[in-house]
Amino acid sequence: MKKVLALLLAVSMLLASAGCGKKDMTKGLTYDGENFWVNEDPKYSGVIECAQRLCLDYDTPMNVMIATDKEVIFAAGMLTYEIDSELRVNPYTVYEIGSMTKTFTAVAIMQLIEQGKLTMDDTLDRFWPGYEDAEDITVSDLLHMTSGLADYQTGFMYGDYSEANCSFYYHDGNITDEEAVDAILSYGHIVPPGMMYQYCNTNYYLLGLIIEQLTGETYQQYINDHIFKPCGMEHSSSCTHRDLTCAPVLTDRQWREAENYTDEGFMDCVVFCRGCGDIHSCTADLVAFDRALMGGKLVSEESLALMTDFDNPGEYGCGLYAGNGYLGHSGGTMSYNSMNGIIDTSGFGRVYVICLEPTIPTDHDLVAPCYVDDLAAEAFGVTG
Repeated sequence: MKKVLALLLAVSMLLASAGCGKKDMTKGLTYDGENFWVNEDPKYSGVIECAQRLCLDYDTPMNVMIATDKEVIFAAGMLTYEIDSELRVNPYTVYEIGSMTKTFTAVAIMQLIEQGKLTMDDTLDRFWPGYEDAEDITVSDLLHMTSGLADYQTGFMYGDYSEANCSFYYHDGNITDEEAVDAILSYGHIVPPGMMYQYCNTNYYLLGLIIEQLTGETYQQYINDHIFKPCGMEHSSSCTHRDLTCAPVLTDRQWREAENYTDEGFMDCVVFCRGCGDIHSCTADLVAFDRALMGGKLVSEESLALMTDFDNPGEYGCGLYAGNGYLGHSGGTMSYNSMNGIIDTSGFGRVYVICLEPTIPTDHDLVAPCYVDDLAAEAFGVTG
């Protein structure tokens, strides 16, 4: 009876999505009534066996989708529920995806370069004249994380990660973009531009502001019109809050007292991480994005080659990095973690693996990147 009820709930959810004109990416898959949607084609049996085993071995809340360019192979919704619902998480459950946002920002920048509005060699003094370091830092430096700038989300602007010092970023929003840029560029670089790779949110925050200057649109508007809509990502949003549907584990387990969390576990003030960590999405939408990106529907072949060129310090391309034998990007916020893996396989062509998880505030390892690493190695024989 429990499985029947779960199946009815899942079917009603999918029918509701279809009634809104939204494509159902689980169509044709078999649902077990609790955790897994599987493709019954025998050629995928080994991949599915591995994917299920890893889900059960990790035994932690997570949401997974594995797909090729044409088919969904497997999906899972493990050990947690949608907010205010008895429905387990599913391929349309919405999470904060954190730094996976950077891939979207890089795509937008590549689109503007293709339109002739920008070049990789443009320097920051074009957008913010009057700062000493601005004339030395290029768009390419920002994309490749080689600007040498300090991370605006840590250290020099807030001092530490105490709730008081991080309040504006995560909740209050009591600083303007102008004040943030002034603090960033007045502080200057910590190593010379182009010298070395340093993962730094500042780079993609500034790229988000450049998108707004060049288009006259908000970052939110541009991403929605030029990426979400062309990809059919109807469950995704930028610069919004409280549209998440995955219940944070700390809320489920009444761990609201955990340090650095808002009352409900969400990052309220997403506008100050736009470009570097503001997007909310689901596994189904992220597969649609990957397919469109790698299929040439968002940027040209030349732009994609630049995005996946890791011949620079740190092996960070443009919004993508080389994982353990695959392309991708991870992400993390206070309440959620994510991983996007794009794997070239010998048997199935290009395979996309999305793993999203609510953060458990303990010392456990982050599951999302580990799951993709393990699947790539065990199911496809791909390692770094």
